[in-house]
Amino acid sequence: MIGNKLSNLLINTDQITAIIDQVQVFFGVSINDDMAIEQLISFIQNNLFGGVSTLLNGVLGAFFTLAMMYFMLYFMLINHHAFEKTILKYMPFQPKNSLRFGAELRSSTYSNVLGQGFIAFVQGSLVSLGFVIFNLSDPLFWGVICFFLSFLPIIGAPIVFVPAGIIAIASGHASDGYGILLWGFILVTNIDNVIRYFVSKYIANTHPLITIIGVIIGIPVFGILGLVFGPLLISWFFLLLKIYEEGTDKEEDESFS
Repeated sequence: MIGNKLSNLLINTDQITAIIDQVQVFFGVSINDDMAIEQLISFIQNNLFGGVSTLLNGVLGAFFTLAMMYFMLYFMLINHHAFEKTILKYMPFQPKNSLRFGAELRSSTYSNVLGQGFIAFVQGSLVSLGFVIFNLSDPLFWGVICFFLSFLPIIGAPIVFVPAGIIAIASGHASDGYGILLWGFILVTNIDNVIRYFVSKYIANTHPLITIIGVIIGIPVFGILGLVFGPLLISWFFLLLKIYEEGTDKEEDESFS
């Protein structure tokens, strides 16, 4: 989908120029330097190519990693009792803390993977539906893009619908532009908070900052799977600190008594 979009932009650079002209008129600014516009178009094209190349490498890396994970998972499952006993034996915690760590690990995993994935799916679907209602082009494409960007809480979905609204208003479709902006800020962004409340209440409470920092750190390290692994690692790190802190406090109380 992204490849088709890029091909159309590279073939029809007039579309980029038309959008720039419309935005200039809307904001009352003027860029009379044709060379600057050409440089801007060249910059967009070069960065789009680099971004797509990185994305494709990440997708291929993700498929390879998932294949290896399922290969190892097979051997973990056929000997799961021995596998669990070995993990409990070598974990540097007391048995009850190891079991507690496993339970909280499961909760934080469900919160980050299932909870955040469901939020991203709902927001992507709502953005796609909003594009259909307000007569904006390519609703499916932008819904898929919004799905991935929605792994960034709060700021993810607006990256899609805010520029779409501004471009629609600048193009003379004010009702559609203001409509998608109101749809996005009233419904799409608030549904994030509603679903996150139920996820934190019934599964685990993951702070949005943990998700944002985890994604920023995880994508350069793990590629596209960093959307999931990054927040998980940050959550697990704080969980380990919590268990260590409680264990230290208990040892201090026992030595004092």
